[in-house]
Amino acid sequence: MARKRMMDPNFWMDEKVGMVDPMARLTFMGLISQADDEGRMGGHPALIKSQVFPYDAQITPDQVREWLGYLEEKELIQQYTVAGQLYISLPNFLKHQKINRPTPSKLPGPEQTETEDKKQLTESSVRDHEPIMEPSRPIEVEENRKEEKGSRKEHPSTTADWLHDLESDMHPDAKQVADHYAKRRETLVVGSKDFTLIETFFDQHTIPLADVITGIDYAFDHYKPATRGGGIKSFNYCIPIILEQYDLKNLPVPMPRGKPIQPAVNVPNSEETRAQIDELLSRRSQLQKERVAGAR
Repeated sequence: MARKRMMDPNFWMDEKVGMVDPMARLTFMGLISQADDEGRMGGHPALIKSQVFPYDAQITPDQVREWLGYLEEKELIQQYTVAGQLYISLPNFLKHQKINRPTPSKLPGPEQTETEDKKQLTESSVRDHEPIMEPSRPIEVEENRKEEKGSRKEHPSTTADWLHDLESDMHPDAKQVADHYAKRRETLVVGSKDFTLIETFFDQHTIPLADVITGIDYAFDHYKPATRGGGIKSFNYCIPIILEQYDLKNLPVPMPRGKPIQPAVNVPNSEETRAQIDELLSRRSQLQKERVAGAR
């Protein structure tokens, strides 16, 4: 297991490091942390992926292979093969790491590649007893590396290209949500995990864009960090708040408590009322006359 490593503050100002793809730069930091005390480690992309990006399911060994290629172009790492196994060496590792009682590396160094090539060349010459007319293997290896570098330049596949392809397939509102979320986090781009969360959110919910934006703003405006300088790290934090604010907005208006309101009674106009009163008075007068006549 690798020891704790030191990170020189000048790492961020180094021109070679600063000119590589950001994900290649992150990969380089992971290599520094995983290398042994002589700056060596296994170089298979699948192994590097498992060591540096163990929880990033969306990152593939092919992407790691490309990032390693960018680092090798800047001479920040050296990739080599010994006995069919891939290895990586960090040329300037010991210049920046002060190691107390270093453990000798159990992995072969880059110089053993040349030793094996010379051994094969000598055995081939003795066996054939003929002069070598074709280029030696080191030259072939170098030519293959040049061809691979040229192929990378003709077919670039940077993080920006990958994000562009991902955005082109996203829900139309998801791109605006991603931009707004990045703005509130004060970052230039949204990570691949958040892209996936945003896309999944729109697949599972039919909430209008304006309400999603409102929910994100509410989450950031009312966030209380547990530590100083902390902040929202994932869109997953915003999802329940967006849903809660949307539900509150669409709650039905509650009915007032107490006695139910009685419907209004139709009140007749003044002319109808007067006619009814006159009719009642007339009937009353008639009844009185009948009672008087009966008494006689």
